[in-house]
Amino acid sequence: MTDDEKLILHIIKKKGLDKKGQKRIHADRRHYLMALLYYKYYWTEADIATVIGRDRSNVSNSKTKAYYYQENYDYQFSRTTMIYKAYFQYEFPNPEDDIKRKTLMHTILIIPENKKKLDFLVKKKDSLSIAKIINELIKEHL
Repeated sequence: MTDDEKLILHIIKKKGLDKKGQKRIHADRRHYLMALLYYKYYWTEADIATVIGRDRSNVSNSKTKAYYYQENYDYQFSRTTMIYKAYFQYEFPNPEDDIKRKTLMHTILIIPENKKKLDFLVKKKDSLSIAKIINELIKEHL
């Protein structure tokens, strides 16, 4: 965990943003910090939900709201999150872009020995998923 992540968690606890509250000033700050953990620091929704004490669906909703408030220059959101924006300086990506986060791209050359291994793993397919077959090949070549 980086120092910035520790600082975000400290702010959430110190400002009481982990408590349920409907005031817009607290909700906007909570949305911003949860989206920051998700997008900038690659936390999962489940991890954020556990730390903040919210449902995963609440985290999903918060990160979406943070993007749209930021994108539409919502005055209230801008005013209440100004200090966090100045320190962390991050623009949220559009959640509708359907970008797969944390994916590993790895090319496996289909050479005769890889082909034999792939054929063997595919024959065992009843016990392995396609993802596991690919992971087996990747492990051999890393």
